[in-house]
This record gives sequence, C-alpha cells and structure tokens, in this order.
Amino acid sequence: MSEQANPTPSPSLVEIYTSRERLFVEARSNRFLEAYRHGTIDLASNFASAVVLTLLLAGQASAPVVLAWFVLVNIPSALRALLHRRLKSRRLPGSANRLLIAALFCSGVMWGLSFFLVPVSPPEYRLLIMLWLASSAAWIASAYGFVPEGIFAWLVAAMVPPGFAMLATGDQINFVLGAGTIVVYIPAMMLMAINNHRFLMQNQIAQRLNAELANELGEGKVHVENLNTELAADLTRREQTEIELREAKERAEQLAKELEKLSSLDGLTGIANRRRFDYTLEREWNRAARAQQPLALILVDIDHFKEYNDRYGHPGGDACLRQLATLLENSLRRGGDLAARYGGEEFAILLPDTNSGSAALVAEQIREKLENLGITHDRTPRGVLTASFGVSAMTPEASQSFDALLGDADRSLYRAKEMGRNRVVCDPLPQTPEDNENYVH
Repeated sequence: MSEQANPTPSPSLVEIYTSRERLFVEARSNRFLEAYRHGTIDLASNFASAVVLTLLLAGQASAPVVLAWFVLVNIPSALRALLHRRLKSRRLPGSANRLLIAALFCSGVMWGLSFFLVPVSPPEYRLLIMLWLASSAAWIASAYGFVPEGIFAWLVAAMVPPGFAMLATGDQINFVLGAGTIVVYIPAMMLMAINNHRFLMQNQIAQRLNAELANELGEGKVHVENLNTELAADLTRREQTEIELREAKERAEQLAKELEKLSSLDGLTGIANRRRFDYTLEREWNRAARAQQPLALILVDIDHFKEYNDRYGHPGGDACLRQLATLLENSLRRGGDLAARYGGEEFAILLPDTNSGSAALVAEQIREKLENLGITHDRTPRGVLTASFGVSAMTPEASQSFDALLGDADRSLYRAKEMGRNRVVCDPLPQTPEDNENYVH
C-alpha cells in the first residue's frame, strides 16, 4: 500500500477532520451511519424510560399533560429510527445528518421538560428527575459517540434549563446541585463525549486499515500486529472511560444523598434542624388527620440561657446545647419520633400517635434527666442547668392547621416560664391516668 493509505494508528481529532487521506474521508462520511445503527435500540430504551418516568409523573402533574409529554418525548426517537432505515437504504443522504442532530435536540427538550412537570416542593421528585436526566445523558453519550454535536445538543436542551432552574430556587441543596450540573457535570459529559468520539473514530479507522493490511503479505504483517496492539489499547481506554463514567455517576448520586442528609441536620447539635422539623410536622399532621390519631408536640427552652452564655462563654453555651440535644435524642424510643433544634436555645420534640398525657410524661422524664445531669449554672435558683417544657397534643380536624398545635405548645411554654421555669406545662391537661399508656419509656 502507498504511504497515502497508511495513516498513523492513533490520529488526533484535528488530523481526522482535516486530513484528505482516503481512510479519514471514509470515516467522516460513515460516522452518521454508524450512529444510526443504534436507532432501534435507542427507540426501545427511550420508550421504556418514558414509560417509567410517566408513571412517576402521573401523581405530580395532570393526566393530559403527562400523556402529551409521553407522546412527544417518543417522537424524536421514532424519527431517529426512521432516519436510520432511510439512510441504510441510501434513500435519504446528507440531510439526514442534520435531522439526527435536530431530533436529538428535540428529544433533549422533551426530557428536560419533565423536570418542570413536577412541583418545586417537596424537592425529592426534582432531585430524582435530575438523577434520571444524568443517567439518560450517560446513555446518549454512549449510544451516539460518533455524533458528539448531537450529544451536545441533547445535553444543552435537557440539562441546562433544569440546572438554571435549580440555581434560581434559592434552596442550598438545589443551588449546589444546579451549579454542579452546569459547571461540572455538563462540561465533564461533553469532554467525555469528545474523548469517546476520538476513540470511536480511531477504532473505525484502525479497523478499516487493519482489514486492508490483512490482505498484504510480507512486510505488512508487522504493521498489522502493531495496529492490533493499538486497537486493543484504544478499546481498553474506551472501557476505562466507561468505567470512570459509571463511577462518577455513582459518586454523584452518593454526593446528592449526603448533601440532602446534611441539609436536614443542625450544624451545631447534629440533630434535625428547623427545616426538617417544619417538613416533618406538616407530613405528620396530614397523616394524623387522615388516620384521626393524636399528634403531640413538646417545646423545650433552656432556662436563663443568656446568663449561662454570659457566665461561661459561648463555647460553654454551645457545649450545653449539644448535651441537651443528645439527651433529647436518647430519650426517644420510637422510629417516628423526632427531636429538632427549633431555634437558638429552643428545641422541639414531635411525637406521632401520642396524647397529651403521654407527651407530658415524656417531657417530665427529660426534665428530670436534665436536672440530674448537674450541669453547673450558678445563676439559677437550683445552681444547675434546667429547662422549661410546653406540651400540647390534638387530633387534627379538617378546619385546622398545624399552627394550632404550635400555638398551644408555645402558650404552654410561656406559662411554664411565668410559673417559675424548670417545669412541664401541658395544654390541654391530661384527663385520666390512662392517657399515659400509649407512650411508655
């Protein structure tokens, strides 16, 4: 063979797209046909993913909107499958290349639209949709490696609008994930797509050249062996790239879980923060209303905490808050109970399926445990750290909101402070001793 027909085994993308050598020209002209070979598989995968996501969206958006989205999201993949058949029969030449990129862009638009079909709150569904889009991006990058411009079109259409939407929410975890999507994930996917495309084009060229060299005798034998070695190395690099992509996806999913967990914890005490308390209170209130079961709330306020900070300093005050938080956590026995930092030196305990008598018993046990800890506080009558407790419980009615429960507990706490602190005040008061039987420590 002439030197013109023997390109370097691992050419760069610049060489592949600027060289006039025959193998490079053939590789460029055939890359869209190679991409279309995935048309049928992509159609089936797109349809299956759309079915699953439609079931997820069914409970979050109106049925006509979800059905319209299901139909529209499958049209671009059906077009890609049709273009594959036409191009294979040579009945639809160069224009099919532009149509493929347009179909991938439209597909990305429809998949990105699914993010906006779910409500902003609670955020779990939107986080799930973003993870779903990240998984779909990995599939698109793998299936259409011969057409990186199509991958870019899909990524921009599917993930940029949701990424900016998450940035605009003002929520910390959404902001971090939105920034990570736009600044890290999308550029990383594009870089991976470029590297993957280079490997695929190199492999295609190497395979064609290897087939030609296989027909040569004598001096061509050594060259074929070298090309086979290069081809094996390229395949290994591609496999390694795919492994790294899967690992990066797993790390991203784990990071999302960790960020979600951290966003619900108080940074100082390590127990649930106010955000998680508000969310849990609303959820348990609605559940109690459906089941017609009582829901109890205990508000806890450290007595003379400002004087404690003045006397022992803010580090001592922080240590005091951590000790009380640990005591509250260890005093709860049921999985549904929640202890949270409500604000400053104030804490809250939520007790599902618990009446006022049982909640008052829990509060009294915690009060005694705190007093028995003997944390020195020489600016209180007893010389040790104490706390006041406001207790309230009610069975929600349709006309009520959980603000009624908060208001009762807050009034009980205020009365406890007025009556001299270091005591439990319950509103309403327990009616009978049997009220204590539902919650035993």
